[in-house]
Parts: sequence; C-alpha cells; structure tokens
Amino acid sequence: MGGQVTGSALSARHSRKTRRRGRRRGTPRSGGGNFGGTVRQLALNEDVRPLQRDLVDPPPLRHPNRRVARRTGPERHKRGRPHHTPPRYRCSLSGLAGFTLPGRQGREYEPLATLIAWSAPVVYVGAVNPLLEVWLVAARDGRKNIRSVKGLVMFGISVLGALACTFKLPKFEEVLKDTNGVDPEQLHAFKASFFARLYGDPDTGDRLATAPIKLVVLFFIAVWLAPLLVMIIGFDGISSDLQYRSVRYWTIRTRRISYYAGKFLALWAIIALVTLVMQLIIWGVTIIRADAPPSETLGWGLRFWATSLPISGAWCGLATLTGSLFRTPILGLLTTGALFFLLFFAGYVIGKGADVAWLRYLYPNNFDAMIMSPKPEKVLQGVGMCLAFIVGSSALGATIFQKRDV
Repeated sequence: MGGQVTGSALSARHSRKTRRRGRRRGTPRSGGGNFGGTVRQLALNEDVRPLQRDLVDPPPLRHPNRRVARRTGPERHKRGRPHHTPPRYRCSLSGLAGFTLPGRQGREYEPLATLIAWSAPVVYVGAVNPLLEVWLVAARDGRKNIRSVKGLVMFGISVLGALACTFKLPKFEEVLKDTNGVDPEQLHAFKASFFARLYGDPDTGDRLATAPIKLVVLFFIAVWLAPLLVMIIGFDGISSDLQYRSVRYWTIRTRRISYYAGKFLALWAIIALVTLVMQLIIWGVTIIRADAPPSETLGWGLRFWATSLPISGAWCGLATLTGSLFRTPILGLLTTGALFFLLFFAGYVIGKGADVAWLRYLYPNNFDAMIMSPKPEKVLQGVGMCLAFIVGSSALGATIFQKRDV
C-alpha cells in the first residue's frame, strides 16, 4: 500500500501540472482529458459557472489586422484626434490649410492598404480658396523677385535708363522752334504727321500731338523694351522650381492651376511696378525741368502707363508659358528669346514691312496704336487682342503644367 499511488493522488498531481502549464501559456488548452481534469479539480474548490459562461459565450475577437488605441485610467475619458485621421500636413504660410485623408467617424484603424484604397481622393479642409492660393503664390514669388540679385540689378538698370533718357533727350519743342521758326499750329501739325507715320494711324497721331513729346518718345521706348525686360525677369519663374524640385512643396498644398496663375500674376505685377517707377522718374524730371505743366504730365503719364499694362501682360503670358516647358532655366531663356524674335520678325518686319494685315496681330507691341486711338472700338480691339494673348497662353500653359510630371 505504501508504494502504491491511489487514483485520487494521480488526478491531483495531473491537475497541478495542467494548471502550471496553463499559467505559463496564458490560455487553457482546448479539448482533451487534461482540460476535463482541470475542470473537475476546479469544481471541488470553486464555482465553475464563470468559466462555463466564457466557454459558451466567448468575448468578441477583434480583427488581427486592426490596431486599437487603448486608453487606461483617467485618459480614457479625454477626447482627442479621431483614430482614423492621420496628422495634417503642416504649412509655414498662414492661411493656407493643409489636408487630411477622409475617414469614417467611430471606426477603428483600417489596414494601410485599405485606408489608401478607400481614401484615394484628397479632400481639402479649412478655408482653401483658389483665389487665396493664387494670392499666396503670387506674393511669395513677388517678394522673391524683388529681393533677388537679378531683380535688384534689373530694377537698377531700368531706373538708370529712365534717368539717362530723361536728361539726354532735348526739349523737342524748343529745338523745332529755334531751328525752323514754326508757330504752335505748325508744330502741332508736324507732330501729328510724325506720330501718324510712327503708329500707322492718323487719328492716333493727331491725339498724341497734344501730349508732351518727351513722354510720347519715352513711352514708345518703354513699350518696345518691355519684351526684353519680361524675358530677363520671368524666364525662370517656374523652370527654377522644376529644376530644384521645390514645385513639389506647392503641388501638395495648392492646385496646379492656382500655382501657375500665381506665377503669371507675380511676373506681371513686377513688370508693372518697374514700369511705374520708370514713369515716376520721368514725370518728376519733366516737371522739375518745366518741360510740361504738372497736370498735363501726370495725366498723360498715367494714360501711357495704363496703356502699357495689357501689352506687358501679353508678353508675361508668353514668357510664363515657354518657361514652364523646361526644367533648365537657361533653356527657358533661350526659347523665350527665340519666340519673341519670331513674333517680332513675323508681326513687325513682315507684317508692317510687307503690309500683311493679319501678321500684325502676332506681335503684341502693334496693339499700342489701337489702345491709344481716340476711337472706342479700336481701343476695345487692342485690349481684346492683348487679353486673348493672356488668356490663351495662360490656359495652354496651365493645361500642360496640370498634366506633366513634376
């Protein structure tokens, strides 16, 4: 009897081994006689109803690919960012909102592939207005052009050129009176015929004969030098961003059309500002030297500056279009120069020289005579042609930029 082991002792020993094995593994083994022995042993000491309830109605199991962010203690009552919303892309520009991927409230984390496939379209949140995006891009590019070395050099050259032209040009009225001894009526007729031949329109020549001749000459020079100014300042507006991949900073925060429009408007604003500064210098020197009355100088000066705006806008549209086609700025500069020369040769040399009427519309500088005409229909025609250049080149450039790989 001493060396024999009873059935109850074997059962108790087996139950102890089974309990230790279950504690090591964390979960009881399902099925088999071992689990039954454990239940019988537990029935001798404690109630088995909780264990039976768990076996009959087990707790719900979560999907193995889902991640649940658990909170314990007082933090579980705090409300924070929904679990489905990834962090927003931050932007250093005030007013330009980032974006978040859309999610479903009250749901847990989905697998990454499911989340990307389900939320393919990017939804912008906050006050994301296309006009606000255009303004932010234009303001940033305008500040960059003004502060850059290229912008400062071109601004200084323009100011020095305006000063040189103002002081070097003589008083034409006095020279004509002293050399020919003509009266004011004859002087008016001479200026009218001269400007009529210059602009190819007798009505425009007769109107410009009443303006200070120095302002007219300087306006003519400024209009014809506008393509060169636009080409030098705006050839790398978009191509430099494409070259250094900085355009990707904007394409995830703004629409590509807004980015393109902002670049074009920034270039146009810079050209208008430089032209205005040149005109202000010319007006000031003309008033100080008493070449013309102040009211007449300011009136005609503002009219000439407003006339140059649509013409410079047409050149800015063409420069932005050609510059956005290349990743290397030097290629954009060469292409812009070649395009401007072709338009000059076709619209001015052949159009005016060979008297081909339809070729004149290919060169935007030919529209200054229409805009300065006293006839409203010709003014509308000149402004309409400039707007056609602006809208056409901008639409084509934005469409190409929208579809290209940046």
